[in-house]
Amino acid sequence: QVPPDVDGRRKCRSSVGCRGVLLGAGFVAPGFRGQLTICLTHMGSEDASNRPNDRIVQLILHEVANSSEGYSGRYQDSVGAVEAR
Repeated sequence: QVPPDVDGRRKCRSSVGCRGVLLGAGFVAPGFRGQLTICLTHMGSEDASNRPNDRIVQLILHEVANSSEGYSGRYQDSVGAVEAR
């Protein structure tokens, strides 16, 4: 769960990005609860396989000065991948 006064950004780790992998996920809203999902796209010409427990994404947290009511959208309390609209 992300506190209501914090937001986050997901970034591909540089070691993964150097293999031609792009991350298709970014913002994590203040107050979000649930499982974060990501979309990885391989744009390189060499193998970029990942093994279980490989670290591929980093979460950067930011304190929000003027926090809002927090996230209450359709992904709140999600488990697993949720189909896009």
